[in-house]
Amino acid sequence: MKILAVDDNKENIYMLETLFKSYGYEVESSQNGVEALEKLAEQDFDVVISDILMPEMDGFQLCRRVKMDDRLKEIPFILYTAAYTDPEDRKFALSLGVDRFIIKPLEPDAFVKIVREVIQNHKVKPLNNNKVVNKEEIVYLKNYNERLIKKLEDGMLQLEEKNKELEQSYKKVQRTLDSVVETIGLVIEMRDAYTSGHQRRVSQLACAIAREMNLSEEQIEAVRIAGLLHDIGKISIPTDILNKPDKLNKFELGIVRNHPQTAFEILKDVEFSQPIAEIVLQHHERIDGSGYPNGLKGNQILTEAKILAVSDVVEAMAFHRPYRPALGIAKALEEITTNSGNLYDPETVKACIAVFSRGFDFEKER
Repeated sequence: MKILAVDDNKENIYMLETLFKSYGYEVESSQNGVEALEKLAEQDFDVVISDILMPEMDGFQLCRRVKMDDRLKEIPFILYTAAYTDPEDRKFALSLGVDRFIIKPLEPDAFVKIVREVIQNHKVKPLNNNKVVNKEEIVYLKNYNERLIKKLEDGMLQLEEKNKELEQSYKKVQRTLDSVVETIGLVIEMRDAYTSGHQRRVSQLACAIAREMNLSEEQIEAVRIAGLLHDIGKISIPTDILNKPDKLNKFELGIVRNHPQTAFEILKDVEFSQPIAEIVLQHHERIDGSGYPNGLKGNQILTEAKILAVSDVVEAMAFHRPYRPALGIAKALEEITTNSGNLYDPETVKACIAVFSRGFDFEKER
């Protein structure tokens, strides 16, 4: 006995071949209805077992083509499916001349038994007019399209449910990420009492600037996270240097200036959706190349890092530091305006000025 198995799923084909060959059947396979028709034109088969949902030509179309062909119409035809499970799908399949309509999954032995019965029934009583084959093309197309439309609607509903599940999962992951990021920021700030709240405030201002510059939501999110983590590299700096009330010497300054690189090493293997590690690495670069750690210039610096640089400077000048009292917002804005185009990106500076002119307040943003 020779079986033609039609399915675009390689695992299903392997299962069918293995199962029926173990019972002594010869099995040929095709990935869709078009390939199946080619094999049916070249070889003789005792039964066709076909999935329904396939590319190019599905199982319904294949069955109709077979049953309308005088040479092929006597071949027993079995449809098996996990996608078309509505009673109307079965009714439509039988109207095409299908011998059996099987819904997956089915126990292997039961599957073989059904195939044997179908073949045996055709030996005793060949297919004839007892099977109603819908020969009215307009009726066939109407019913076929109804099946496709329903399957599309079912698929859309399933897709909507999956999207809801994914959205909920994403929100949960996002909340977890936010908690981790904020916790890390708090750990860093616990070592540096004078800059308590610094990373949070930098992040708030950076996000406001990014929105003013009409950056994408993905970029704004990157700025937010990078802002909350930009000083994570300070974990390697001794607290006596962090909190030193006097000017740092050359050696101490070298240690402090290494914190962007340390931060990059900590963050580089974390799989963020945006280049957080690179943004943090570059937040002390300056567009004239005078920054650190790599002396990058102009467009070599990421936009998000340019925003972080301006935000960091403004916050640092506006609030107290161990080595000086707070200088205030006015002085900070004067600094970035004076050095716009030299140290700081002009577009970012312009956006920062606009943000404060509209009433941005660190305390209100808390």
